[in-house]
Amino acid sequence: MVVVEYTPKFKKLFYKLPINIQEIARKVLDRLEQQPFGDRLTGSLRDSYSIHFYGNRYRIVWTKVNDKIIVYYIGKRTDHFYEDVSKYL
Repeated sequence: MVVVEYTPKFKKLFYKLPINIQEIARKVLDRLEQQPFGDRLTGSLRDSYSIHFYGNRYRIVWTKVNDKIIVYYIGKRTDHFYEDVSKYL
């Protein structure tokens, strides 16, 4: 199992989501603790990974620092994704 930490900004975004989305996201995060997975991002986010869920409508973004996974963004997929996520780094 991997050590997973959640940033304060992530927690704020998480608790703003509808309860049903939070429940689905918790299952994704539980899976992440067991085995890191996701699509590697590009550009300024090249050290981060993205996990799509709920019919590809939402994303969780995380990065690995030493032996820890830091989860720092969750939200709806948008056309401004890279700009939105960059605010949370």
